[in-house]
Amino acid sequence: MVELEQIEIPSQDEIGALNAATEVLNAETNESDELKDPAQKSNDEDSKPTAEYALHILFTRFVRFSEKKLTLFASQNNTNVEDVLGSGADPEFDLILESLGHVAQRRPKPVIDSLMYWRKTKRDQFNVSLASLYILCRALMEVVRQTPHEVLGVRLSEKLEDIIFNQLITTDLVVAHNDGIRGANWRYLARLLGEMSAFRLASISHRFTIELDKKMSTVTSANSKKDESKVTLLLETMQFLKIQMYP
Repeated sequence: MVELEQIEIPSQDEIGALNAATEVLNAETNESDELKDPAQKSNDEDSKPTAEYALHILFTRFVRFSEKKLTLFASQNNTNVEDVLGSGADPEFDLILESLGHVAQRRPKPVIDSLMYWRKTKRDQFNVSLASLYILCRALMEVVRQTPHEVLGVRLSEKLEDIIFNQLITTDLVVAHNDGIRGANWRYLARLLGEMSAFRLASISHRFTIELDKKMSTVTSANSKKDESKVTLLLETMQFLKIQMYP
């Protein structure tokens, strides 16, 4: 028998994130149900509880593992983020992230929305906020890698691309290049866009072209060294784009 003292009470952040996961899944389910005919709705009824339960249980594990890792990272000064939060640092956490990607293969929206909600709860403390962005990037990478782009859909792809690109360009690239956690986040954001460029190359390339034009137009003799560094780092980011060469 499990003693009362052994039961792990979820924190308020955990409860909020888990409730959000259930709400976005229900909302997404109801929205998709409106587009189905009655026969298809009936056939899908049996699968709803299973899908909701699977995401709830999985997201419970994600939140609890993430909370512990963020606490560990925040308690250690000058720690390499990849040593604590990176791939291979904790095989069990790696499996949780991979499983989130697996769930997203058929229903990416509730997974992405739940992850975004969780990330919003981590923006108060500086180091925790930066580390939570790293975890978010890792989770989104699994979603993007495992979800067929036709399942991800145009609207959700555009939304995700917009969030990632805006996060990337609002990062101080010069500081990120010389800062551990910021640099790790910058690289992951760039890799995420690179992964999405496999099926959204034209849109992502266009965003980079516009941003490069803006940066080039601000290069002046007074601060040319700093501006040139920003342009150089932006070009380095573009190396992750998956450009297909045709004969």
